[in-house]
Amino acid sequence: MRNKLFALFSALFFISMSSLGGNFLLPAPNANAGFDQSTCGFSITLNANDPQTGSGLWTQVAGPGTATFANPNARNSSVSVSVEGVYTFAWTITEGAVSTSDNVNITFYNNATVANAGADQNVCGLTTFLVANNPTFGFGNWFSVSGPGAISFSSCT
Repeated sequence: MRNKLFALFSALFFISMSSLGGNFLLPAPNANAGFDQSTCGFSITLNANDPQTGSGLWTQVAGPGTATFANPNARNSSVSVSVEGVYTFAWTITEGAVSTSDNVNITFYNNATVANAGADQNVCGLTTFLVANNPTFGFGNWFSVSGPGAISFSSCT
């Protein structure tokens, strides 16, 4: 019943506006770019509202690098960035000559380097050299997980 009343009202509104001989602009749907987010890595799927009528467009407003949208017209497009940092993206919905826009901030962090502590060792004595990979991003630390007695490191990094 509610949909029938809305359709009737819309038809009467259109007839009334048409009989006045003017072109009237109805507002575009309110754009909603979604919630601010943080992610590890250089890509994320955005989640804006559906334009229903008209069309939507993602654009980069700010950020330390460049952004590439898989499909800038899709409300749930994925976006990839060139460097880590905080980026601002705008979701704009356009209906005819009217548009609305909303921004979302996404913080991209580098993925941590996968730790590799080196090969297992059998040691005769109390001293050995540990050889791990160097982290590309961040830092690495040595610490004892298990074993008898106290462990000390000459350098933990």
